[in-house]
Amino acid sequence: MFLSYQKETFMKYATTSLAILLFFSSCSDNSKSTSSSLHVFRAMEGGLQQSIKTTSRSSEILYRSLEDRLTVPASSSIAMVWQPKALAVRSYSDSVIKYIRQLKEELKDETGFSNPIDRGSFKEDNIPTVNHYFKEHKKGEELFNRLIEYKRNVLAVDSQLNYEFKNNIGVFAAGFDEKKDGPKEFTKIFFGEIPVIAAMAMLSKFENNVKIIENEFIMFCHSKSHHFMIIDDFPQPLISQSKSYVKGGEQIEITAGIGSYSAVVQPKFFINGNVISPDDQPIAVYKLKAINKPGKYYVPVKIEFTKADGAKETMEKNIEYTVIKEK
Repeated sequence: MFLSYQKETFMKYATTSLAILLFFSSCSDNSKSTSSSLHVFRAMEGGLQQSIKTTSRSSEILYRSLEDRLTVPASSSIAMVWQPKALAVRSYSDSVIKYIRQLKEELKDETGFSNPIDRGSFKEDNIPTVNHYFKEHKKGEELFNRLIEYKRNVLAVDSQLNYEFKNNIGVFAAGFDEKKDGPKEFTKIFFGEIPVIAAMAMLSKFENNVKIIENEFIMFCHSKSHHFMIIDDFPQPLISQSKSYVKGGEQIEITAGIGSYSAVVQPKFFINGNVISPDDQPIAVYKLKAINKPGKYYVPVKIEFTKADGAKETMEKNIEYTVIKEK
C-alpha cells in the first residue's frame, strides 16, 4: 500500500489508545483523582495532540499531491475521479473534529476556570462535571451518534473504500462493539467517573481516530489516482506549504516528505538552504516568516533519497508565496 511506513505508526497509535483505555478503566475504580494521575493524563493529551498534528501533515501532503495530479496529463483523468472523493472524506472528518473540539470548549466552561481570562486554567480534577456533562446532558450519547454517522458517511463515499475498510475502521477502540454496547454503555465506559483532564484526553483520542481514518482513506484515494502500479517501498517526494498568500512577517510552514519509506530510502531534506533533520518519520517541517515587502518570493526545497533499485535521486522545487499589500 502507498505510504507503507505509516502502518507501523498507526499500530503505535492504536497501542497507545489501548493503554489509555486501560488506564482510564483502572482510574474509574477510584473516587478521587491523584496528582500523579493528572500528570499522566496531561502527558497523554500532549501525545495525542502530537499524533494529530503529525497525521494531519501527512494528509495535507497527500491532498496537495492529488491536486498536482489533476494538472498532469498522464494522471489527470483518473485523479479527477478520486480527488473529489478525498475531499468528501476531508469534509466529513473536518465536521466531526470541529464538533469534538466544541465539546472540549463546552466542558471547560462547564467545569469553570481558576483564571477567567485563561482557558487553559480549567479545573482538571473535576469528576462530577464530567458525569453531569456527558450523562445528564447526554453529550456522550450525542458523540456516539456523531461517530457512528461519520463512519457511515465516509464508507459511503465510494464502494471500493467501503470494501477495503468496512471491517477495519477504528472509530471507537478495540474491544468496543457499538452494535452491542450502544450509546449509554459508550458513555459509561469512556466518560464514567473520570476527571476533566482525562475526558479531554479521551476526546482527543476520538479526534486522533478520525484523523487516522481520514489519512488511511486519503492514502487509498491517492494510490488509486495513478495509472501505474505503486509498489511498496517506492519513494515519492511530496512537498506542501501551509499558505500561499500571506501578510508581511506572517509565518509559513513548509513540509517535505517521502511517499513510501524504508531504511534504504535514506532521505535528506534541504529547505531554504537549511538541512532539516526529520525525527522518526520521513517528514521534514520548516517554518519561516514572510518578507515584509509585498511581492512574490521563492523558497528552494531539495530532497535527496535512494530509489528501490539503489539509484540516488534528487528532487528540487521552488515553493512560491506572495506577500500581499496590507490596506
